[in-house]
Amino acid sequence: MEFQSQRIVLQALEGPQTVDAIVGIGSGLAYHLEEGENDEPIYVLTHLLSGRSLSGYGVEGEDVAQRWLELVAALTDWNQGMETLRIEYPGGEVIRDQVHAAIDQAYEDVAKEFDDQEDEM
Repeated sequence: MEFQSQRIVLQALEGPQTVDAIVGIGSGLAYHLEEGENDEPIYVLTHLLSGRSLSGYGVEGEDVAQRWLELVAALTDWNQGMETLRIEYPGGEVIRDQVHAAIDQAYEDVAKEFDDQEDEM
């Protein structure tokens, strides 16, 4: 997947906010930095059409965020509006669980890639 830096609009409780993000080209998704617990920076995924976060969770490290986006992009066509996605995934529990499971997979994939690079040295 190719990635591109863009400004995106988030639908926050305080109203729309524009932030710098990295968009997965053609995925309908982006990731961007937010403050997590203890004011530590985390990357979160956002559905571009709705401007809403896909999860109440975030990840540390841009390499993990990028892999998380790739895994989540493969779950469904995120270029659809939220109303269509709600029809496809009533209640949202199944897709939400898959988005959360992709966090662990992203960390595992990045750790394995790092280990593989270490082995090559």
